[in-house]
Amino acid sequence: MKFNNNYQITSLSATNNTKAVEISNHNNVNKNTVLAGYSTSIGNQVKHIRVPFSTYIKIDDFLQQPIFVHTAERSFNFKDQTGMNPDFETYHLNTSTYYHEQPYGRLAFSNVHAMMNLNKESSKVSKNSNNIQQEITKPFKQKSNSLEEHDVFRNAFPYAKFLIPIVLGEYDIEIALEENTLMDKGIMEILEVSTEVVLTNCKFLPSKFNYSSDQTKRTASNGVLFIEGFIQESMEYLPAINWEKMSPREWLKKVYYRVDQKIAVDLKIQLLQLVQF
Repeated sequence: MKFNNNYQITSLSATNNTKAVEISNHNNVNKNTVLAGYSTSIGNQVKHIRVPFSTYIKIDDFLQQPIFVHTAERSFNFKDQTGMNPDFETYHLNTSTYYHEQPYGRLAFSNVHAMMNLNKESSKVSKNSNNIQQEITKPFKQKSNSLEEHDVFRNAFPYAKFLIPIVLGEYDIEIALEENTLMDKGIMEILEVSTEVVLTNCKFLPSKFNYSSDQTKRTASNGVLFIEGFIQESMEYLPAINWEKMSPREWLKKVYYRVDQKIAVDLKIQLLQLVQF
């Protein structure tokens, strides 16, 4: 699931070595600017940046507990011909396995907040940690009864079976990222940035189970949700070309070689499972 955000860049005052730019949402994009390919018709260029992220959250609160595969084994001894004494050399083993669809995560919403700084340094900055989990919320409140309590499918299709996706929970996650991008040929100004959040992996692993009274159903009472993905940025910028034919000393004051970013990503993850009706 992908979500697009378009941004407009506005220059701000900064120190001598760093030029700060603010990113704000906007709907009116300049129609004369085309973000296709590497360069545009007016001499501007586009830099594609991929910022990966990964995190995990512990979940112990569900709207409906996930159902997992459960195997029940039973072993019996045969009786001898008289039916009185067991035959210890012959065994009967019965194994019953119940299979269920695995829970899966879906990206329901994303919001990207980013602050970009133009820096004259030409080397990357080492980062201790690129992912910081800051906030997790409980599942949203269920406004209606479970689908299991309704007979709408059973009445309409008495002999049919359906796999219906059930929302097990919905969780808000905030991740803080840092990214430093080197610009080999230099950059003078950021003109526009568009972002796209892509979720590549969202897997739930249970850590504790509950069993039904007849031992035919095994549900997870808590577990860990692993999340992986990346932010795809398309940054249109003005390359370091001396258009105004300034002196080298004055021109180099406007040239930057690194883009430093501090990014906060808000994700809303839905945990679902296909359940048979």
